[in-house]
Amino acid sequence: MKNKLMKQVKNSIFEVMETMFFLTLEEFNRSSPLKPDHSPPEMKTAAASFSGNFSGSIFLSIPPSLLNTMTENFMGQDISTLSEAHVDGTLKEALNMIAGNALTRVDNTSYMGLGIPEILSDPGQDNTDASVTLHTLDDILIARVKLNSLGDPNG
Repeated sequence: MKNKLMKQVKNSIFEVMETMFFLTLEEFNRSSPLKPDHSPPEMKTAAASFSGNFSGSIFLSIPPSLLNTMTENFMGQDISTLSEAHVDGTLKEALNMIAGNALTRVDNTSYMGLGIPEILSDPGQDNTDASVTLHTLDDILIARVKLNSLGDPNG
C-alpha cells in the first residue's frame, strides 16, 4: 500500500503545485541540478493524518523561500503584506489538497477520513515508510508517508 499511496501523493503534488501555485516541479534524481539534504533544518513541515481501510499520516516539507513564493501565488499578494499565519495556512492548505486528492486516487470507493493539517515543530523524518523529493530550479520539497499498518507488503 505504501508504494501505491506514495505514487498518488507524488502525482497529486504535481497537479496541485501547477494548478494552485503555478509551479512546475520535477522529481529529484542523481542528474538533477540540486543536491538536497533530506533533513534541512530550514524546512517547514505540516502533517495530516488519515483513516479508513488503512491509516497513517502524510507529511509535506517545504523551505521558506519556496513556501513564500507559493503563498504569494496563492494569495495574489506580495509576501511583505502577508503574515506568518498566511504562510502556515498555505502549507496546510497545500497538504490538505494533496492528501485529499491522493487518498481519493488510491481508493475512490471507500471513505477515507482526513484530519486537519498541522504544522510540526519536529517532523520526525526518520519515522516514515516512503518519501519523494521534488524540485524547482531553486528549491526542493519533500513528501513523506507513514502508515500505521503496512497492509499489503507488495503494495
